[in-house]
Amino acid sequence: MSSETYKKTEDVEDRLEVNLGVPEKQPRDLGIHKVVFTGHGETAEPPMEGCIKPAMEAITIVQDDHCQWDKEIEARNRSVRRRIISSSVICLLFIGMEFGGGLLSNSLVIAADATQLLTVFSTLMVSLFALELSSRRSNKARPITLSWYRFEVMAALFSVLLTWVLSSVVLYLAFDRIVTGDFVLDVDMMLATSAFGVVANLLMGMALHNNCQARGQGGCQGALNTNVRAAFMHIVFDFMFSLGVFVTALFIDCCPDWHIVDPICTFVFSIFVLLITLALLKDILNLLMNAMPRGIYLDEVLKTLLTTEGVQQVDNMKLWVVSLDKIALSAHLTIRPGADHNEVLKNASRKIHAKYNFYEMTLHIEAFQDNTAAEPQTPPPETE
Repeated sequence: MSSETYKKTEDVEDRLEVNLGVPEKQPRDLGIHKVVFTGHGETAEPPMEGCIKPAMEAITIVQDDHCQWDKEIEARNRSVRRRIISSSVICLLFIGMEFGGGLLSNSLVIAADATQLLTVFSTLMVSLFALELSSRRSNKARPITLSWYRFEVMAALFSVLLTWVLSSVVLYLAFDRIVTGDFVLDVDMMLATSAFGVVANLLMGMALHNNCQARGQGGCQGALNTNVRAAFMHIVFDFMFSLGVFVTALFIDCCPDWHIVDPICTFVFSIFVLLITLALLKDILNLLMNAMPRGIYLDEVLKTLLTTEGVQQVDNMKLWVVSLDKIALSAHLTIRPGADHNEVLKNASRKIHAKYNFYEMTLHIEAFQDNTAAEPQTPPPETE
């Protein structure tokens, strides 16, 4: 057996492993030269007890309280799921209502508002999918693989592309109406549809605002936190959008000769929709390319590891995004002679988790050997 893996008890949500590499058919008094720590989840902790000895005694891992998937958190997540579903149903119903109202009133600005609602609906679906993934992490009958996170990204990409296609069609029709000026509007239908749009956004915003309060009480995971916040911001923007459509309808009702305002506002609003989804598209492409996460610099992470007591050198450090809101780190640490493997592992892991919200982290630790002429690595200089 080339390695022994000590796992924590099965009722714990996340997975922590310590792999003690012992060459096969070698005397046990040669000692241990490699320790691998894998932390999966936002609050993963290194092993608190254990010994790196030839005897290789069993390591006891104490799970942090924040990682417990207890009944209270499950109940809160069920409440969040119900609110997201209710917001999604309201959003989907009003998307159909706005497209229908746009056709009946012959108003393009209402159709443009419906395309913006598609972005809101897709964000809600991604939030719901993230909640489902967080519930599945502890379910061994339905294990999660990396493909599930890629499915989340592909769904978001499909939503962005669909929004772009519909917005492009609306832009073309708006430009044609501005040039020809040959169209008639049903202002009463415009007013009714836009008024319903304002009310629908208020209802969705109230539901997700309660979700934000639930998250403040610790009811949601960090991944869901980010997704629901993004959906809430989209709803706030669409509320302003719907309010602008309502004001446009009021203006046309007061000044019927100025019906050209409808395609002009449609053109402007559609450009805003494209700009908003462009930022999301950049994030999706960065994820598909395993790019560096925004706001985190490799030199700063390297310095954090090198300033850990007992660490002599850091090699093969990698930092990448796993999904839209999850970041992973792996690194190879060489420790100084006489340093305790577990102590260095524990301190390095805690320093990283205290400074960064990494979802997944893997640290490979090897003892310094005399036949390697490695010099102590100097931390990178301070960046201003």
